Amino acid sequence: MVPKLFVEFVGHGDSDKPAKYPYGTMERSDLVEALWEAEGIRSTFVVTFDYSSLAALELLSRRQERLDQGDDPGTRITGVLLINGGLFANAHSHPLMTTPFLMSPLGSPFTWIAQRSRFVLNQVLRPLFSKEYRVSPEELHEIAEAIHRRDGVRFLSRAAGFRHEHETKYAERWDLRRLFFAFHDSVSFHVVGSEGDPFEPNQIVKARERLGDRGLDVRTVPGGHLATLEQPEALARIIEDVGPASNPGLAKS
Repeated sequence: MVPKLFVEFVGHGDSDKPAKYPYGTMERSDLVEALWEAEGIRSTFVVTFDYSSLAALELLSRRQERLDQGDDPGTRITGVLLINGGLFANAHSHPLMTTPFLMSPLGSPFTWIAQRSRFVLNQVLRPLFSKEYRVSPEELHEIAEAIHRRDGVRFLSRAAGFRHEHETKYAERWDLRRLFFAFHDSVSFHVVGSEGDPFEPNQIVKARERLGDRGLDVRTVPGGHLATLEQPEALARIIEDVGPASNPGLAKS
């Protein structure tokens, strides 16, 4: 059994959601590196979903910088599996009433209302699923309960800056093409996109266009953005197929 480390970023799940906190990809990457050091992890295969893909790309960028400077590169990343996340700064295409709206001045007041109204929150959650998937009231309730904890709905607007970061400050640094060519001899790269994802549909298209003939492993699964709920078995099969358990030489140590 390959050991696994599940990372819960600040603001997620049952953690606190401090109002004045530097939420962002750099902070999330710092947390991951701190956990790797604390747990003594020398090598690992990274699986990400949604905007945590940018943290994986930042961690690869840091490793490249350290190698170029002749410093200790830290934890070795043997592979990355990026699911429904950002890969290229010019391929983000979130619908107007999602991430762009949450980033606007109206985002914070809206999440204040959604924190207090389960009906409003459900309207935010439904677009995460494909039209073909009949999400049940019980599933919506379970997700809402998890997000609602500790003023968690308000966190949605605070966490929405990842796209702006990617597009304005770190377009080149977090570019999958650049990092693929820098590491493809030592890191296995895999990307997965949902066929009916309304949030990042262009990312998987651009991945195929720009790197498909260069050896990038690109896969799709049915359903909407929330593939972790719609297609958990399909994702599990992909993880088993490409992850460290399929190659003992890549296992976390």
